[in-house]
Amino acid sequence: MIFSLKRLLAYGIDVVMMIAFLVIPQWFVYRLTDGFPFELLTTGLQVEIWVLMTVSLPVWLYFIVFERMYQKTFGKMLMKMKVTNRAGERISWLQAFARTFWRLLPWELTHLILLLPEPYWSLESTPALRTVFLYSVNVLVVMYIMYLAFTRGQRAIHDVFFGTEVVKG
Repeated sequence: MIFSLKRLLAYGIDVVMMIAFLVIPQWFVYRLTDGFPFELLTTGLQVEIWVLMTVSLPVWLYFIVFERMYQKTFGKMLMKMKVTNRAGERISWLQAFARTFWRLLPWELTHLILLLPEPYWSLESTPALRTVFLYSVNVLVVMYIMYLAFTRGQRAIHDVFFGTEVVKG
């Protein structure tokens, strides 16, 4: 159980770091420019593209590149862990991409549900199906965490699917 908590903490460190490097600067730009360029983003699709280019893509690249090239992200480095394949070797680019896709799937689904076809906050009432999808994503996150706890932090769902594991190191 300790290893799974360390692994979740490592992920939490990475998320906080991404917020610091990606979201906080956007907030400062928004405040300093009275809303530019954000005032130009008027549709859900425009906001989704902005989020994909300025948040999602850098986060994806961070996980893919660092876990492939260095076997660890900053959070994993602080928690003294690394990502390997089942033979204990460096993971391939395909494994790095696939595990990142699966790990960040709930996050990306949340963006889509909240932003398309129109931003969630611009609707007069929330369609029931949209709410069901949003809760389904939360169930998916809980399943991810439960599986990680079940394997004592050694393997998350994305590790099982793509032949990887996080080990001490």
